[in-house]
Amino acid sequence: MEKPKGTKMKGFEMRDVIIFLVPTVIVIITGCAPSQSGSEDVCYGNAGLPSVDNVTGGSADNLFDDDLSKFWEENTGSFPHWAKYTFRTAKKIVRYVLYADPLEPGRMPMTWTFEASTTGVFRGEQVELDMRTDQAGWGAKERREFTFVNTTPFRYYRLNISAGNNQILRLAEIEMMESLGTSIRYISLHYRPGFLVRAKLNQQMFTYEL
Repeated sequence: MEKPKGTKMKGFEMRDVIIFLVPTVIVIITGCAPSQSGSEDVCYGNAGLPSVDNVTGGSADNLFDDDLSKFWEENTGSFPHWAKYTFRTAKKIVRYVLYADPLEPGRMPMTWTFEASTTGVFRGEQVELDMRTDQAGWGAKERREFTFVNTTPFRYYRLNISAGNNQILRLAEIEMMESLGTSIRYISLHYRPGFLVRAKLNQQMFTYEL
């Protein structure tokens, strides 16, 4: 069987299984996997050292332990607050993910900048890589992903939170990645030759000639 012609589909998660049905054609897309190294969270194990400005609930380690049942919380009633990660070797981060607490999602950040530094001081030398505002309406265990352009490896990254959805700030998890996403690794096809398969994904139309 010849390889289908068309545009490579991007943006799938590892868990995706997509089935398209058209006349006399069944297309089953499975086996989605990272398109390149760096799609996974790089804040784990002994990859680096987490730190925060002040801890009144949980600890800095809770932000990078892949466990949503634990969290970092600040209840001082004032902002800003920051969480920093120091990598042992420089990383070119281009994507990060925030996870809401399962019990108190209303305490998630609302406005912040995501910054990088070559020294770790963060006293004017830092680079602002991303800025988000009005991030309201978080649900329990909700995952929000943010991407940006970065061509420089840094050892130090910081989430600098200037406002929250509540006077108490609570954040369950932070992940950082070195690539933008995933793509399909293999496709299983059952079809009659001569048909076109069209699929719409993320507002983009993809066409495969079978």
